[in-house]
Amino acid sequence: MFGTVKCLYRNPGDVNIDAISKEISRKKREAALKEAEMLAEKKAEEDRQFKEAQDKELKEKEEAVKQTEVPPPSVQTPPTEASSAITTDQEKPKLSNLEKALIAVAVLIGTFGALLLLYLVF
Repeated sequence: MFGTVKCLYRNPGDVNIDAISKEISRKKREAALKEAEMLAEKKAEEDRQFKEAQDKELKEKEEAVKQTEVPPPSVQTPPTEASSAITTDQEKPKLSNLEKALIAVAVLIGTFGALLLLYLVF
């Protein structure tokens, strides 16, 4: 390539090979940077399209689930005797965490006592 440049100028003293090689290197770098930018943009676009497709698919699944769910009845029937008996069972007071812990400790002490008694007897 440098020979071609020298032939064009006809006078080898007029040709600055260092400047020409630097210019060629600069253009190669610019071309490589442009190509890298184009690839990065293409990859970003593919990622964006993939994410949009996933979001769309997720929304479609959610809509399908919502459509398959049975909505609660909007009309309420008057309570019957059976349902009033069920509601009284549901109205039992809940045990607090402290009460649950005390019951668990009592069960453990009782179990340990029974095992100790069996050990001493036999």
